Amino acid sequence: ESERLVQQALLKLPEPLRVAIVLHDFQGLGHDEIAALTGLNHAAARKRYSRALAALARLLKDSLG
Repeated sequence: ESERLVQQALLKLPEPLRVAIVLHDFQGLGHDEIAALTGLNHAAARKRYSRALAALARLLKDSLG
């Protein structure tokens, strides 16, 4: 059940945030690799990942009540 909730929440994220989480947490890429793939610098890739996690947490909090 929790995996399904996470997947649904991921789909609600804007694509750039979703990509940051998928590449880092599911594909195992580091921030440098993500930066190279997305055209961001390292700091921007880290910040996007941080914002993505915060947005995902908000969505999951709403889903779980």
